[in-house]
Amino acid sequence: MIDTLREWDTALLLWANHLGKEPWDTWVWYATKTWVWIPLFVVGAIAYLIRWGKQAWRPALVTALAPACADLLTSGVIKPLVGRLRPTHDPALSPHIRVVHGYRGGTYGFPSGHAANSSAAAWAFARYMKHPLAWSIALSWALFHSLTRVYLGVHYPSDLIGGWIIGFGMATVLLRIFAPKNA
Repeated sequence: MIDTLREWDTALLLWANHLGKEPWDTWVWYATKTWVWIPLFVVGAIAYLIRWGKQAWRPALVTALAPACADLLTSGVIKPLVGRLRPTHDPALSPHIRVVHGYRGGTYGFPSGHAANSSAAAWAFARYMKHPLAWSIALSWALFHSLTRVYLGVHYPSDLIGGWIIGFGMATVLLRIFAPKNA
């Protein structure tokens, strides 16, 4: 069963990675960068100010802490413990990976930090905003931001699933810790 799941994971990675070509490569290459999304984050901060006013500090704090804590857990603790090589660093698989702009990522890939961080921020934002449009924008962004990593060949799909679980979990914990006492 585990071998079958690994085969599917690898097959799905290779399928997504080999879909690529220019100009998509450059577009996805930039879409995976966090700084590209700063305008979206600014719009989110404005939405918090409109919805929460002087109390916007609480959602802003949780939305910033959730990905920071998720990143610390994924990159600082779990990746070194698990030690699963990224596809681009796996000697058996790397010759079959289409490397985009020379990017191979760090040595270890499980769980995906991009998936954990983006899902943590998106979940916190969506939960605080409580609006269908906010939910759809935030969660679509997190899904897209995560999937760019498979396209680039630096993560298996299961790396994303692991990251999403950690991100949603971290945001949920922080949402409970920072919940208003009268809520």
